[in-house]
Amino acid sequence: MFAYREVPHSTPGVSPYQLVYGRLPNGPLKLLKKTWTGDKKIPIDSSKSVEEYLRDLTEKLKQAHNLARRNPEKAQAVSRYNLRSREKRLAIGDQVLVLIPSSSHKLLKKWMGPASIIELPGPHIQ
Repeated sequence: MFAYREVPHSTPGVSPYQLVYGRLPNGPLKLLKKTWTGDKKIPIDSSKSVEEYLRDLTEKLKQAHNLARRNPEKAQAVSRYNLRSREKRLAIGDQVLVLIPSSSHKLLKKWMGPASIIELPGPHIQ
């Protein structure tokens, strides 16, 4: 996202970041360039070098990216499932198909039926 916001677009001629903040962004590469060229001095009391800082920043950005990518996928999967799912109510006398667990291969599994429900075995089946 940062790269997208940093690059000038053809229509306005400037980057989205510059449109919002009125200046060019100070990204990690710009910081690295300034320290290497001597434009910016590193404070002597700093605990990390610029390279270590950028390595840590890169790792944190990767973790944040992975977290952000996983969460919408999970929420999207739940919403897709909920679109087509519905609560199934079974009653004694309903006609059903029964899966016979004869094989572990999904294409070889067999169904028996139709059969009538004569008893509801537990509270979770309604």
